[in-house]
Amino acid sequence: MVRGAPAERSKAVLIVDDDPDVREVLADAVGATGRLVFTAADGTDALRQLDAGDLPQPCLIVLDWKMRPMGGQEFLGRLELRPDAARFPVLVMTGDRALRERGIPGVLGTVQKPDFQALLRLLNEYA
Repeated sequence: MVRGAPAERSKAVLIVDDDPDVREVLADAVGATGRLVFTAADGTDALRQLDAGDLPQPCLIVLDWKMRPMGGQEFLGRLELRPDAARFPVLVMTGDRALRERGIPGVLGTVQKPDFQALLRLLNEYA
C-alpha cells in the first residue's frame, strides 16, 4: 500500500508491521509529513516488495521486531544478504526495552513502540 504525496526518493518510507491498526496509524502519521509511504504486513511481504522492485531507493524501513510469520531479526538477516542492502536503512520499533537498550547491530536505531513522536523525530534525522 502506498500513501502520501509523491516525494523525493530519499523521502520514501516502508513501514513493516503485522498489526494492521498500528500499520495504518504509522502510515497516516508518516504520510502527513509529506513522505511517500509504503506498507508491508511482515518481513516476508517487505522482501517480496523489495524483490519486485516496488520500492524507491533509498528507502528507510521502519521495522516492527516481533511479527509473524517473519519477524524483524529474520528480515534483517535476509536483507543484509542483498547487494542493495545499504540502500535500505532500518529503524526498529519495539516494545522490548532490553532490546532497545542494548541496540541492534546494523540498524540506525530503535524506538519505543508505539512512540510516534520519537519515530517522527528519527525520520526527520534519517529520511
